[in-house]
Amino acid sequence: MDTLWDKPCWLRGYGSCNGRITAHHIIGLGYTIKSPAARKVCDILQAPVCYAHNVGRSADTPWARRVLMLRLAEVVGEAWLSSYVDAIPWKVSRPELSWKGIMSAPEYSGLTTN
Repeated sequence: MDTLWDKPCWLRGYGSCNGRITAHHIIGLGYTIKSPAARKVCDILQAPVCYAHNVGRSADTPWARRVLMLRLAEVVGEAWLSSYVDAIPWKVSRPELSWKGIMSAPEYSGLTTN
């Protein structure tokens, strides 16, 4: 059966890429510590990312979040995904994690660390 986890790393071409594919939370669960409802919603937003990007933390940068969201939008549709992201029940305002905030992240600069 073909699944997302059988695919290559969605950050391939953005820095070194190697190791096994893991399910990476596009919006890190650290953002959801104060909101269990947001955590439940963010658990669904995952993408296939290689070990090097996941452990190196480059997958947690704003440019990577933008790339991963755009790739996920190709799978589920941008209209659905943008409304889903904008409906995350944050306890504290998180404009950088709205659809508009994520899409306004800077482009990849060649740096693979925070």
